[in-house]
Amino acid sequence: MKRLRHHFGSLEDKREQKRSKTVPLGNLREDVMYYTTIQMGTPPQYIDVQLDTGSSDLWVYTTECPTCKPTSPLPTNDGTAQYFNKTRTSTLLITTTPVNITYGGGDAVAGVLATETVALGGISVPDQTFIYVNSQQGTKGGPGLMGLGWTANTVTNATPWWLNAIDQFEAPEFSFLFAQSNGTNNGNPSAGGQFTIGGRNQSVYTGDLSFVPTVSEKYWDVPFSQIVVSPSLTLPIVNSTVNVIDSGTTLLYGPPADVEAFYGGVEGAVKGELVSNTSLGGMWLIPCNTAVNAEFVFGNASVTWPAAAVHMPATAAWIYNNVPGGLNTTYCVGGLATPNFSSTAISFWVFGDAFLKGVYTIFRKGTDGEHPSIGFAKLKGVDYTGNGSLILGYNGNGVDGTIGRTGPNAVVIDGRANSTDETSESTAGSEQPPPSDSTENGGASNPTTPM
Repeated sequence: MKRLRHHFGSLEDKREQKRSKTVPLGNLREDVMYYTTIQMGTPPQYIDVQLDTGSSDLWVYTTECPTCKPTSPLPTNDGTAQYFNKTRTSTLLITTTPVNITYGGGDAVAGVLATETVALGGISVPDQTFIYVNSQQGTKGGPGLMGLGWTANTVTNATPWWLNAIDQFEAPEFSFLFAQSNGTNNGNPSAGGQFTIGGRNQSVYTGDLSFVPTVSEKYWDVPFSQIVVSPSLTLPIVNSTVNVIDSGTTLLYGPPADVEAFYGGVEGAVKGELVSNTSLGGMWLIPCNTAVNAEFVFGNASVTWPAAAVHMPATAAWIYNNVPGGLNTTYCVGGLATPNFSSTAISFWVFGDAFLKGVYTIFRKGTDGEHPSIGFAKLKGVDYTGNGSLILGYNGNGVDGTIGRTGPNAVVIDGRANSTDETSESTAGSEQPPPSDSTENGGASNPTTPM
């Protein structure tokens, strides 16, 4: 009956469901972290949070946390707060139940369970469970994190915000466009793209969407079989245990042997550990003008990683000169690395922002017998065959967005900016997924999947 009601319900029922909503993303420290602003409490307090598909819980720093000092502080002059203040809301319920989360790399937050009204883009969820943080250790990034994963991956055993909100929309999906830093903001926050809930923005991608069913309903993970680096180099992926699409991680991470084999196909590639006085363990350096792109095969879908995304942006935070054993050219940090937080070789892949900048990505819940899936599409204007630029300095409304060239200073997102209701160009989508079948750069966040 649920399917019949969904497809053949009254006009009144259909009007109750919303079109998609889009909010701008901010880009922090030149592609290290992407964030947006949520509203918490009554009256609302504006808190900047990282949107993380690699985890599922919501947590925020509070004024009762003396150790909460973000290593990447966000601006406070745009109407947002660094910390949530319990004395300024009438709808907060705090429990005495302790909870803590440890992420890959040892970053951790601890606090107690609480509930509060939480909104994003004008979409409000009352009594949303979150972690009221009163202690943190080494957490890189801003003052909060909103997990966009599944309930099975929560530490709190609570339904994630997006699952509580998604039934308000016609399309049970959310999508991302990540924009690369244009390098003109000296490490300050800049426009970083857009997040859409309840649909997708058809105006920013081109061609067919390729949907890949997820392997589980614990992670946003996909089957991964091979990488084609060039016509003469194909790398089979045979021992990977899990392959997570993770918006909360800076780089793309893989097993050491696979990563080294990949860079074997990139002319002039050098191990980062050979550069003295840096913390580049697990990373590689490649010429910034490299023209190498790659194809990642997920299930039956082949997804191109364009050359411009294979390395981090050619900005002061990510470039090196006079690289030992390298070519006589400027080097950039490669977007693919091996985590250096573990003494044993990993057997999994984490596809972070370095990968996601090169593709439009849709995360679909799956309803009425459909399996959850992830859709990939090529971005409009991006050169997928040569060494063209990615989308630069793009916010939720396209302001200051440029493709294929470096634009003027990107606009720092206003945490109080209104979200946009999507037009006919940004729709709930008609394509259906298939059936179930820190140095300066070393500030890169480690995989955010809880350990």
